[in-house]
Amino acid sequence: MADPSNEQTQPVRPKKSIFTAMGFLQADQQLEKVGLAYQVNQTLKKHTLPYAEACQLLRLHPSKRTALKRGFLDPFSVEELKALLSKAKALVIAPPQSDRSC
Repeated sequence: MADPSNEQTQPVRPKKSIFTAMGFLQADQQLEKVGLAYQVNQTLKKHTLPYAEACQLLRLHPSKRTALKRGFLDPFSVEELKALLSKAKALVIAPPQSDRSC
């Protein structure tokens, strides 16, 4: 007879996210929003734009930029966050404008 204390138990993987299992409404959508917001914030952080300039280039009201930065995602739709991510990535890819003319 095997000793139960020596048996290694394998963790049980849930078939759905933990948030869905706990009964959170629209858990999958919220998780997608969190992932997109994180990517937008990381992209802007790498680009090191001044706050006001980032708001202007993204065409985003400063209060919404603050909400995005702090993780308050209720004012944003998934589509809006995807659009912001593509704009933020375009800012990083675009070379900086030079003041010198040839």
